[in-house]
Amino acid sequence: MAQAQSVRTLPARVSSPTGSAESQAVVLDVSGVCEYSEDGTTFSPLKTFKQGDTVSGGGAEDGSVKRLWEGSFKEGTVIRTGKDARVDIFLKRMATTVRLQPDSELKIEKLAHAGSTPVLKVSLSLARGNVVVAVRSLVAGSTLEVRSGGGLAVIGGGGTKGQYIIAADGTQVVDKDSDVPLKYVRESGITVIPPGSQSLSKSDKPLPPEPSKGEVMLIETDGFEGFDGFTEPARKP
Repeated sequence: MAQAQSVRTLPARVSSPTGSAESQAVVLDVSGVCEYSEDGTTFSPLKTFKQGDTVSGGGAEDGSVKRLWEGSFKEGTVIRTGKDARVDIFLKRMATTVRLQPDSELKIEKLAHAGSTPVLKVSLSLARGNVVVAVRSLVAGSTLEVRSGGGLAVIGGGGTKGQYIIAADGTQVVDKDSDVPLKYVRESGITVIPPGSQSLSKSDKPLPPEPSKGEVMLIETDGFEGFDGFTEPARKP
């Protein structure tokens, strides 16, 4: 991984439920040595946090702190993870988490609302490594696209749960408990990959089947009222 060229931590940006699309890729968790660049050239360290930690409110006069998940990535940001490192990014308006696995590089190509609605269209580009995608409750109409290996993996529609592995070499895995298939688009055609016969193994480092406390908080505060495709995620008693 390239040497960081400057030293700064990810600025905290407040993400409101009705905010712009560029406030919808929220930093949920960071582990290990990671870095990011908003211009694709100058990379800076992405500070290691534990989920739910608080960070400085960005020079607020009252000295207040903000939850980690109020930090966000914008379009054009490149995120890189080192060995044994990972970053979890929560996509608001989609109730979906993308985990960038160790030794991986991801670019956020597009964060766009669908017309005048708050339904989100997300396009990512995976240069190396792989990502694990965990759908907590996909809002009908929202679409996640991950370009890799000469093809385009598409998760869209509506569903209550799903986990997927998408690799830069063009391979994909769909967990058996997923209720949304994955479409892989290439010049030669479209392949629909249904849920698999096995669950993701521990070696795949999947996300927990139940949403974390941070994910639940973001889902509950995301203003989903009126979204016909939203289903409340299952919770432990």
